[in-house]
Amino acid sequence: MIIIDEAAYISVDLFFETICPLLGMETAAMIAISTPLGPFNYFSKLIQLTEEDGTPFFNVKQLGTVCVECLKLPTQAEMLACTHVTDRLPPWKSGARYEHIYKHLIMLVISLFEGGLI
Repeated sequence: MIIIDEAAYISVDLFFETICPLLGMETAAMIAISTPLGPFNYFSKLIQLTEEDGTPFFNVKQLGTVCVECLKLPTQAEMLACTHVTDRLPPWKSGARYEHIYKHLIMLVISLFEGGLI
């Protein structure tokens, strides 16, 4: 069993030189958990891989805490302020605490952007 945390951020060399050979073993399994790094990195490409017949190469489960409508917002800060899908939070996280924390953090990020500090 191979478990990779923040898989989008590991080096490509580590993936291809160490993990790929292990995946060649008959009983190998991999769980790769990550926050997205955008659509143009190796991890994003890996989760989109398909076989010749079009079936997915990996069994991918994507979870997100931004609703479809908020994904259409013009800035990432506005998207991240989404609190419409707190029902998707894992059971150990509090929806009320999530909303409270993210409202304050997003407002901080927005003020830092507007102030030119980021």
